[in-house]
Amino acid sequence: MGKYFLLLGLHILLLLATSCKKDPHQETVNALDGLWTVDKTEYTDQKTDSIPLPQTGVFSFSACKIGQSGAAGPQCDGYYQLGNQPQVTYKFDAFDGPSPLIGQISWSIPPKNVYYSLETVWNITKRTDKEMAIEGYIGFNHLVNPQGNSPFVRVRIHLHR
Repeated sequence: MGKYFLLLGLHILLLLATSCKKDPHQETVNALDGLWTVDKTEYTDQKTDSIPLPQTGVFSFSACKIGQSGAAGPQCDGYYQLGNQPQVTYKFDAFDGPSPLIGQISWSIPPKNVYYSLETVWNITKRTDKEMAIEGYIGFNHLVNPQGNSPFVRVRIHLHR
């Protein structure tokens, strides 16, 4: 009889241990939670002197429970404000990235009338509790070429909290 209770106890313990497994996807979203201030913005590919990069701004991420009601795609609330331009709200999702990336951020498509727009997927190339670097394409919607297109350039934004 004692062996039965021992086996039952081990089985319950095993169930509890496996049910507490952490979700790396949710951990990445949780790690972004809060307000991040822009330290600097730099070109990663080619420098274009005719397009000045915003050197000030903030990114805000509000962690949410991933996968609520079976939703797919960006679900958590956030906003960014670059330079002296108005704040742009978005939905985001974040997940572990393929090596050597730390992760990736998926943004919802911004409204067309914003000054700066972010391409929908950015890489997280550095992240600690206090610092983060993200890389992706930023669109300059206020600059339109003769074909009616806005230029997009690849940049790295250094942030801290």
